[in-house]
Amino acid sequence: RKLERIEPGLSSSPSGLEEPAELGLSAADASSEAARCLACGCGEGCSRCVTVCLYSAITADDGRVCVDPEKCDGCGLCVEICPNRNIELVHRQSSDVKGD
Repeated sequence: RKLERIEPGLSSSPSGLEEPAELGLSAADASSEAARCLACGCGEGCSRCVTVCLYSAITADDGRVCVDPEKCDGCGLCVEICPNRNIELVHRQSSDVKGD
């Protein structure tokens, strides 16, 4: 039995797509939300990890949180205090560390 060929494409627009979609945030609100989200790289801007670090291994430069592996002792206090769980400890072999 031979089937009739149907041309690809939509015969009419699906319901709900006739009008442009509302984006939800104004341009000003979107900029404000993006700035908040990028303030420290984790979305909170709290710098709790910087404050709790006993070894001064964590700094917030230009709104970005940075960990100096030469100073970090791996104690995990920053991991415990981060409200968004954005910090994790990565266990490395001594051969993985720069300079070894």
